[in-house]
Amino acid sequence: MERSNPEDSEKPNPEASRLVFSRQTRRFQELFQAEMRRDPKPLGKRIASPAAVLSFAEDLMLCPTEEAALVRMQRDRESARGCYIIAGDVASATDIGCALILIPVGPNETPFCLLAAVVRLRAQGAIEKYGDHWLPLEFRALDC
Repeated sequence: MERSNPEDSEKPNPEASRLVFSRQTRRFQELFQAEMRRDPKPLGKRIASPAAVLSFAEDLMLCPTEEAALVRMQRDRESARGCYIIAGDVASATDIGCALILIPVGPNETPFCLLAAVVRLRAQGAIEKYGDHWLPLEFRALDC
C-alpha cells in the first residue's frame, strides 16, 4: 500500500481550484441575484472601495454556511456587488485560460473560502497599487 505524502495535499492543483472557484462563483452569484430580487432597492453607481470589498471578503471567508454568507451579503450589498464583479471577472479569465488559481483547496473549507481568498487578493492588490481605489489616478475620472 502506497502512502500519500501529506505535503501533496497542500500543493495547488490549478484545475481543481478552477472548478471549485467556478462552483463557488456560480453559487455566490445566484445568492446575490436572489437577494437583489428580494430587495430591489437600487445600489450606488460605483463599485464599493477596495477596502470595503476586502473587509467583506475577509468576513465571507469565515462564514460557515451559505445562510451566514447571505446574512453578510444583506448587511453590505454594495461590497457584495464588488465581490460579485471581481469573482465573475476572475472566473471568466480562468475559463478562457488567461489566469490560473494557485491556491490549494481542501475538503473542510467554508462555502465561499476560495472565492473570498481570490477577491481578497484582488482588493489588497488594488490598495497596494492605488490606495483605496480600483484605478490609477489618471483613469479615475472615467470610472463609472
